[in-house]
Amino acid sequence: MIVILNPFARSGKAATLVKSLREATGNLTIAPTTVERNATLLAREAVESGGKVVIAAGGDGTMNEVLNGIVGTGATLGVLPLGTVNVLARQLGIPLDIRQAWHVIERGHTQILDLIRVDFNLNEKPQARYAIQLAGVGLDAQIIKQVAWKSKKQWGPLSYVFEALRSIPKKVPAVTVRIDQETPVEGLFLLIGNGAFYGGPIPVFNKASMTDGLLDLCLFQSSNLLNILVYLQAVLRGVQSETKGIVYRQFKTLEITSHSEVPIEVDGEFAGHLPVKVSVVPGALKILVPHGS
Repeated sequence: MIVILNPFARSGKAATLVKSLREATGNLTIAPTTVERNATLLAREAVESGGKVVIAAGGDGTMNEVLNGIVGTGATLGVLPLGTVNVLARQLGIPLDIRQAWHVIERGHTQILDLIRVDFNLNEKPQARYAIQLAGVGLDAQIIKQVAWKSKKQWGPLSYVFEALRSIPKKVPAVTVRIDQETPVEGLFLLIGNGAFYGGPIPVFNKASMTDGLLDLCLFQSSNLLNILVYLQAVLRGVQSETKGIVYRQFKTLEITSHSEVPIEVDGEFAGHLPVKVSVVPGALKILVPHGS
């Protein structure tokens, strides 16, 4: 069993916390990340060395990197949530206290989840990234792209709020979305979910299930601040699909294009720019959870 640790998570306290766990268990290997995407390489190496369980200790970005190192190998993912938001842990009911989260791993209950596959080009080379929880195109991806690590360390989740206040008044390029090969629809920004939550405990995808072989889409057709407040109220009331200006759909494949340079994010981390194809990969991940299925 190996723990892949983002040593900068939770204001740098992660190393001390996981070290105490290693002392308690006596058989825990800790591999700290050093550069971006390093967790993917470490996870892949762990599986190639015979590892059956790979634990991601960090935020949702660390979970995503580890996921991309083990997807398709049959290895099981464990989660020690140490990040700014920890959407995945909230979704699955994994405690945010690291020692309680470790008890979840010790108990060994597993669940099989669907995944999001995101295909795009980066520097004119085809790329495929997998996501557990969510992806976004446009406004939210732009906010994530602009939030610096120092800001996240100082302000936590508020850093995204501050960046949103700066970004919302700006003009947002239009995107064209084709859902399951149907007639394309247009909007200004969109969120894609495998689970219900976005940005913490906000149930943006109120019809979502991580085991139904479908993904959920919220396409927003205005970036006006007043309309965004209406959209937020609709989400909190659970009436997304009934609200003017929101296209809420469940789907298996999605193609998104734009005439402008529009950013995309995967599990809360900036990934690249449009065009992109998004598809569901049913039953692709085994993960340790509080209660098995």
